Amino acid sequence: MIKKIDKILKYILLLHKNNVNIILVSEDNFIKKFIINRYINIFNKKNTNTKFFTIDNFLENISRLKIINRQEILFQFFYILNINDFIEKQELINFLKYMPELLNDFSHIDLNMINIENFFSYIISIEKIKRWGTIKKNYFLFQEKAYKYYYLLKNKLLINRIVDKGTLFKQIIYKFNIYFKYNTYKNIFFL
Repeated sequence: MIKKIDKILKYILLLHKNNVNIILVSEDNFIKKFIINRYINIFNKKNTNTKFFTIDNFLENISRLKIINRQEILFQFFYILNINDFIEKQELINFLKYMPELLNDFSHIDLNMINIENFFSYIISIEKIKRWGTIKKNYFLFQEKAYKYYYLLKNKLLINRIVDKGTLFKQIIYKFNIYFKYNTYKNIFFL
């Protein structure tokens, strides 16, 4: 892998003479540190203004949002959870039981750019059809709670400028054009 990176960087340096703005984006910190340690003097000699990022750092830089891990998102979810939303204790227990899966689903929904209203409308309708004719009027619909908490959680996270990777992806799609319009770094290389 190091040999490939060497070849790519030598090619980049040959292609771009002096006074070039370059962004190098790597998969992880190991590659980033390798490039900085091995090539920083060469980039400086060529008067290139070079920035180094990992993919996550680059996306955070564009979006101005910070990626947080699943545990932090779970804590944010607990913070917005309202016990009064659940009529029976068992409803709350069931909801809490599936919360980690639900957060994962929320991230996948955003990552795949799924239309939220259509998605939840569809699954809520299916659940209502399954329960058609049920005597109990105020039955608990897990999907209705999920739909409500999807919006509450996403709003709370965005207000605090923190997100999971799925939400980051969804947000960044709208910010790419603005970033490249106002950024002088026209040469971006993903390693």
